[in-house]
Amino acid sequence: MTDQSLSTHHLQQRILGLEQELADLRRTQSWQSAVVDSLTVGVCLLDAEGFIIATNHRLALMLGYPDSTLKGTNCRTLAYPDGRFVEDKPIAEIFQGKRTYHQFELCMLHRDGTPLWVRATTQPILAADQTVQYVVGTFEDISQRKQMEVEARQTQEQQQVFTQLIFEYVYGATLHQNGTSTTNWHSGAIEEVTTYTSEEILASERGWAGFIYPPDIEALAQVNTSYITQKQTAATEYRIITRNGSLRWVRDRVVPVGTDENGDFQIIGAVENIDEQKRAVEALARSEELHRTIMRNFPSGMIALLDHDLRYTLVDGNGLKEIGLTPDDLEGKRLRDVFPPEIYERDEPHLLAALAGEARVNDVAYNGKHYRIHTLPVKDRHGEIMAGMVMTQDITPLRMAEQQRIELTVAQEKARFLAEFLGNMSHDLKTPLSIINTSLYLLERYTDPVQQQRKLDN
Repeated sequence: MTDQSLSTHHLQQRILGLEQELADLRRTQSWQSAVVDSLTVGVCLLDAEGFIIATNHRLALMLGYPDSTLKGTNCRTLAYPDGRFVEDKPIAEIFQGKRTYHQFELCMLHRDGTPLWVRATTQPILAADQTVQYVVGTFEDISQRKQMEVEARQTQEQQQVFTQLIFEYVYGATLHQNGTSTTNWHSGAIEEVTTYTSEEILASERGWAGFIYPPDIEALAQVNTSYITQKQTAATEYRIITRNGSLRWVRDRVVPVGTDENGDFQIIGAVENIDEQKRAVEALARSEELHRTIMRNFPSGMIALLDHDLRYTLVDGNGLKEIGLTPDDLEGKRLRDVFPPEIYERDEPHLLAALAGEARVNDVAYNGKHYRIHTLPVKDRHGEIMAGMVMTQDITPLRMAEQQRIELTVAQEKARFLAEFLGNMSHDLKTPLSIINTSLYLLERYTDPVQQQRKLDN
């Protein structure tokens, strides 16, 4: 074999080796790409200017974009309007070789315009000369955690407000074994809550019980026994007698502390003035009962309120019995949950129109009877539509009366026509009868039979 042949053979072997290495490299890249795409975190490759070189499927999915559209995008355009996509100084330090790792939280902009909170980790990708060529970033979705933090802060703020508003009068007391109680100390707005001064309450021979409305003392004693035996926090609502003799509702929250050396039970409590809200609730209950009574006695029909999901919230009326239903059969349910398709398909458009602000009136037939259905919007004091109202009334007697009126009118018209016809017939018959009577009279005057026959023939 010549030197040229050896050279050619060697070159062919080298080419085959390179092709094999290329194939292996492609398989490795394909495998690496599959691994990166299967990660549960988003991954992207950034250059020194902040442009995205490549991303995995997860990052595109997190941001709501197709896989190929993020490539070439500057990462700063993906920042939420009031946030930053990257922290420039640490990222710059990674490219300068001064930092090998940086983790931070940031708010990204989802394709639909909503914020997406992520935890980002950035690391360098080195070139052959050990200089930083790219930065790889991984992004973990922490939106749920952020939302929980926001809710926790809101809850904490609400609790702070709740504490400020409710625990207006705090006290420590002793519940004696004989059933009496002694107030040991108190702080807060005692006079604003009770109308009595601190000195007056501490000087009371019966303790706090001396200010409680007598009919409520027994119920309060039962609650005291309960939290003494169970050693649990309890809240009780009862009435106190104010300085001017009027009654005031309070809520008393009690935390058990323990038993002292005398066997008496120690508690810490907080009293809140709830008179206005209690009376408002009672007034609302009376108002609702009045409305319910009016609806319950609505004659020959029913009245119903529906929410924006077409769900009955309040239903009553004595007409319900006539169709075999009770308020419980409808309240909390939708029209289509109770009635057959031909009914809800007929009536739903009118209910939707009411919730859109349009009032309608329709006459329908159901179960052998006729009903008039009014559908109309119910607005709050601001003019906003808060519900839809349906008022149904049985108009079968009205329809029957209308039918009877029509039948009577027809009968009267027939009688008038018959009377007119008979009148005309009577007039038409009188003239021939008069002629016949006259002819008979004249015939009787003839004595000659021949002349009588001639008159008859004529």
